[in-house]
Amino acid sequence: MSRLSRILIVAVACVAPLFGPPAIADEYPSRPIRLIMPIGAGGSADALGRPFAEKLKVLLKQPIVIENRPGAQMSIGASYVAKSPPDGYTLLFMPGGQVLAPRLVSNLSYDPINDFTPITVVGRFGYVLASNPAQPFKTLPELIAYAHDHPGIVTIAVSDPVTRVGAELLRKDLALNLVIVPFKGGGEVATALLGNHVATALLFPGVFDPFQKDRRMTALAVTTASRLSALPDVPTVAESAKLPDYDLGSWFLLAGPAHLPNAVVDKLHHDAAQVLSDPAMINIIRSEFFEPVADATPQAARRTMHDYAFKMGKLFDETGVGPQ
Repeated sequence: MSRLSRILIVAVACVAPLFGPPAIADEYPSRPIRLIMPIGAGGSADALGRPFAEKLKVLLKQPIVIENRPGAQMSIGASYVAKSPPDGYTLLFMPGGQVLAPRLVSNLSYDPINDFTPITVVGRFGYVLASNPAQPFKTLPELIAYAHDHPGIVTIAVSDPVTRVGAELLRKDLALNLVIVPFKGGGEVATALLGNHVATALLFPGVFDPFQKDRRMTALAVTTASRLSALPDVPTVAESAKLPDYDLGSWFLLAGPAHLPNAVVDKLHHDAAQVLSDPAMINIIRSEFFEPVADATPQAARRTMHDYAFKMGKLFDETGVGPQ
C-alpha cells in the first residue's frame, strides 16, 4: 500500500464519525414507549400521568402506551421497570411510596432508588383531613378540643402507610386519644366517612373534592406545608394546629431503569420540561389537586427520592408504622 493510500485511509477514518450514524438522542424514540403505572387504573396516578403522557407523546412523536401493574405496595410494576432493558422504551410513573417498599415488602427483588434513573418530578400532592358534617366539629381546632374532652371517641380513617403516619403524628404531636382505622384504599375510606362510620379521614384531595361540593364532607385542613392551589381556603395542619413541622405529602416522577443512556435522559427531560412548563399542563396539574415543581431536573428528581426515603423512614421509626 502506497504512502498516499495510507494517508487517505487515516483521513477517512477521522472524518467518518462526522457522517456516521446519528447520535442516540436523534434516533430515540423510534418506536412506542410503555409507561408503567404501579397503581390501579382510575386513581391519582392516572389523573396526573395520562394527561402528562398525552402531551409528552406529541413532542416525542411516538405513542406512549400506559400499563397499570398494581400490587404488593407498588413493587410489581416498579420491579418490572427495574428489570427492563435500559433503552428508554419502558418507563415508570413512580409514586413517592415506591421508595418506601423495603419497609413494607419482604424480600424485595430490586433497589427502589439505585435501580432507577430519575428523569423529572411531574407533580407533588398532599392529603385532606376531612370530617363528616354530622360531627360536632367543623375546624381542626374544634376537633382537637372535642378529642381532648372525649378521649377514644374520635376515629380517623387511613388507607396506606403514609396516611397512617400522618394520623399517628396527629395523635402523638397533639397528645390526642384518636382511634386510627385502617382501610385498603381511598374508596373504602370515602365510603366509611360518607356513612359516618368514621368521624374523620385522610384522603387524596381528588377523592375528597366531589363530596365537598355537595357538602357531604368537610375539609378541616391539608397536610402539606403550604395551602393547596385548588383548595386555597383550607388551612394547613401546621397553621391550624400550631405544628410548624407537620408536612405530609408525596409526589410522582418519571423514571427509567438504572443506567439509562445520558442522551435518552436528556431527550426525555428536555421534552418533559416543555410539557411541565406549558400553562395548559400547569392548569391540569392544579385542577387534579397536584402542585407543579420549580426544579424539574433529573438531579432534583434524584434528591427528591433520597430525601423522601430518609424523611419517611424516620417517621416510620418514630411512629412504629409498618406493613398494613
